Amino acid sequence: MSVELFAPLADTVRPADFAGQYSFFHDGWPGTLTLQVQGGRALRGTYRDERFAETFTVIAKVDPVVRHRVAITIRDFNWLPEQVFTGCLSTRDRQVIAGTTRWRDEPFGFLAAKEPVREPDVYRSGPVEPADFAGHYELVHDGLRGTVELAHEDGLALTGRLRTAELDLAVRGEVDPAVGHGITLRLTGDLRLSTVRFTGHLFTRPKNTIAGTVEGPAGPTGFYLVKRG
Repeated sequence: MSVELFAPLADTVRPADFAGQYSFFHDGWPGTLTLQVQGGRALRGTYRDERFAETFTVIAKVDPVVRHRVAITIRDFNWLPEQVFTGCLSTRDRQVIAGTTRWRDEPFGFLAAKEPVREPDVYRSGPVEPADFAGHYELVHDGLRGTVELAHEDGLALTGRLRTAELDLAVRGEVDPAVGHGITLRLTGDLRLSTVRFTGHLFTRPKNTIAGTVEGPAGPTGFYLVKRG
């Protein structure tokens, strides 16, 4: 059963499942994303950014092979001609898209949710340190929910536990030495899940949310973690 929890139910996902209005957060910056099906695998829409108080044109295209993955492009945005956000739709409830974007060649996490989501805290100054990853998190992964606890050990290493209704496993984390707000989480204690990798990025502004992609035995899925309290 544990392996199936990391297998996306992608066969029934259609482009229309991506349509809707989302609360959108990239590295802690908030906005509202709206997508409508244009035809085939293409969608169009708008992004209303709260920081700029401006609305931007959006185009999106669903991956032809990984049917729950989408590339969302916001035009003339964030001091770029375009910024691309690549993520996976939650296949079990079609409520969340989570993944990674790049801004001037640096990766950042993002999440978009049709469902209510706890907004990231206000800006906290200073660069991300490994200890910033420690805490008690609520986990949302491909429509499934649980908790993750992380404690900073030393250097770039963290340890903790992941708990869902079906799982209770130890977690080992390693902060990316090249990108200080990046982290990889591995599950231990179940050999069937030894290849599962959570790769995400801590929002550098509030430092309380991690968003990214899980690579599992049956393909990628999106996830995010939000600190409790």
